[in-house]
Amino acid sequence: MSRKYECVIVRHHTAGARFMGVGGSEYTALEVAVGLAKHGFEVFLQGIELSKPEKLVKLAKFYGIPKEDLRGIGIGSSNKHNKCIVFNTSGDMLSGSSHIIYFHFPSIIHPQIYYPGIKGLMKLGGTIYSLINFVLSPIFMRKVMLMIANSTLTANFIKNIYGVEPVVVYPPVNIKGIVDQPILPRAKREKYFLVISRISYEKQPHRILILSSILKKLGLHGWKILLVGARGRFSERIIKEIYEKASLKGLDKYFDIKVNVGRNELIDFLRRAYAYIHITDREHFGISVVEAMAAGTPVIVPKSSGSWIDVVNMDNNYGLGYSDYFELENCIKKIVNDENMWIKLSRNARRRAKRFSRDRFHKEISKYTELVISKLTGDEERLRT
Repeated sequence: MSRKYECVIVRHHTAGARFMGVGGSEYTALEVAVGLAKHGFEVFLQGIELSKPEKLVKLAKFYGIPKEDLRGIGIGSSNKHNKCIVFNTSGDMLSGSSHIIYFHFPSIIHPQIYYPGIKGLMKLGGTIYSLINFVLSPIFMRKVMLMIANSTLTANFIKNIYGVEPVVVYPPVNIKGIVDQPILPRAKREKYFLVISRISYEKQPHRILILSSILKKLGLHGWKILLVGARGRFSERIIKEIYEKASLKGLDKYFDIKVNVGRNELIDFLRRAYAYIHITDREHFGISVVEAMAAGTPVIVPKSSGSWIDVVNMDNNYGLGYSDYFELENCIKKIVNDENMWIKLSRNARRRAKRFSRDRFHKEISKYTELVISKLTGDEERLRT
């Protein structure tokens, strides 16, 4: 590496983790640091939920990242600060100015564009937060040399807002521990549809009641929706609301909820599920969708999402898509009754999922970091290679 730039600061300051719980963006920030360290960069990680070594280790375990992958990652600031490039993995003003931004969604747009389910104080807080980002955007974007989007959906938003065509680098997906196990055949699958989602209002977990009502309408007695999710600040309230509404509608027996399960248990749920259903509209990518596909579990995803555009590739050979609840009901009916369709989706899903591995992400992120350093130093030889 050039002597002028001797390290990379991976910065992930975001208010979301405090209020909604950790999710895919924290995982991606950690994987950016892991990938850069693996490819020889000196790396320092900064973040609200990544501020201490013990937090880092705990988070890595939660995401199934081996402890040895954390070697070479420092926490906090470097004494070479003026010789470091900054890699912003949160995409908002809390992470300050940077040379590279990895966008999960542009924080200057109204939050309901991505999360139409938020209401009340969350909507108000999100609106204020996006407005602050909009006002400060010209300041923290001044040094940016490369914008990276996590999906085609996100890239389109960035192009419309900033007039820049970003590079698309799909998030990493930890499929190790999934693809090295055989796919369970349809006959050995259990009668539940898996939903994986942070239990927070913006992810619309209440929609499992709609799924439950579909099971009841189709006469799928003995079948369930299994919601598995990470805990957030409002999780207990949300779970209570879901059970209260279910009781009034006679849907109690059609779903179960599991919170903060361990990695091995999650993989077991993925492998034994009959199918996976993603319930969040306009999901920018959908890491859990890829995990399900890696397990050979057929997936049903919203057509308004990056999961449909990039993960399933808008191809019914890889997964089924829905635009409304009528289509969702038909997808569930088809996947229950059509054995040949289930087998085809299961086989193709695993093959497709392998395109989104951690190693692929590490290589791409390192390549683009090298490119930015080359531009900063005017290193023509590095640019040619």
